[in-house]
Amino acid sequence: EYHVDGFRFDWVGGVDYDSNEPMRPGFNPYHGIAAICWAARQAKPDCILIGEFWQLEGTHGEKSAARLVHETAMDAVWNGHFHHTLDDILNHRWEWEKKDIFRALGGYRDMGFSTATQVINYSCSHDEVRPEHEIKFYSGKHIPKPKGMTLQDVALARARLGLVAAFAAPGVPMIFAGQEFGDDSPRTIDFVPLQWSKLAQPKFRTHMEAVKRLIRARRRYPALRSDNINFLDNHFAAEHLVRFCRWDDNGGYAVAALNFGTELREIELPVPHDGRWRDVAGNRLRRAEGGRLSIRLAAYDAALFVPAGAR
Repeated sequence: EYHVDGFRFDWVGGVDYDSNEPMRPGFNPYHGIAAICWAARQAKPDCILIGEFWQLEGTHGEKSAARLVHETAMDAVWNGHFHHTLDDILNHRWEWEKKDIFRALGGYRDMGFSTATQVINYSCSHDEVRPEHEIKFYSGKHIPKPKGMTLQDVALARARLGLVAAFAAPGVPMIFAGQEFGDDSPRTIDFVPLQWSKLAQPKFRTHMEAVKRLIRARRRYPALRSDNINFLDNHFAAEHLVRFCRWDDNGGYAVAALNFGTELREIELPVPHDGRWRDVAGNRLRRAEGGRLSIRLAAYDAALFVPAGAR
């Protein structure tokens, strides 16, 4: 049966703006987005409500995305902090290495949210071009190209870093149409169909297979859907490396490493038991010994390990 699962509301700050009371710190239950959410729930009580919120100038500083979720029927909001931080890092924008990637990936509570399901993590949306396009045609000239990698390879690898971050971090991952296979079409108001023909090329098929594995792992492994994250000790500005563990209350566990740098890295990751572990990002099997996993991560490579039985 064809049906609507929910609604995503655009530009919620503007939708909610009240010129009679612009400095109200919260959301009026009888005005703007709160009333719209209420109406949606009358039509479909179990609908999912997602908002794209950023604060407008001239409104109260405490009128935040987290407050929107707490004070209205909105279930979740797009995580702009995650997006903008990853976008700067993936495209090597000014002082990208000084960005607080740890807060972007795991700081949803610091931003006022109570559970990870209240944030939607994404590396790009309909409002900008995909990282593959941005890197190939604009920012790529500022990004080091490791030996043996073409600009296309760099674009796909760095785009995949953003996707692994979205699927491995607390929050709900969102991908824009075409990201699943590395489409690098431009953003335009004209009709631009997805370039499905790219799947005839091995590197794009490989990219899509990686995304499929990430989706399967997210669905099958509760630790990746939990609120829990613990970052391992890394100095991002110097090492360009992020490592973190995820777990749930039933003993489930996953561990991730993302190498945003150009150097080959010898990585060690802690795990709760020895035996075989599967990297769903790179489709690699490794055996843990003494509670440690070892892996070599090439430039712009990432790994997301789960027990080998959870594929």
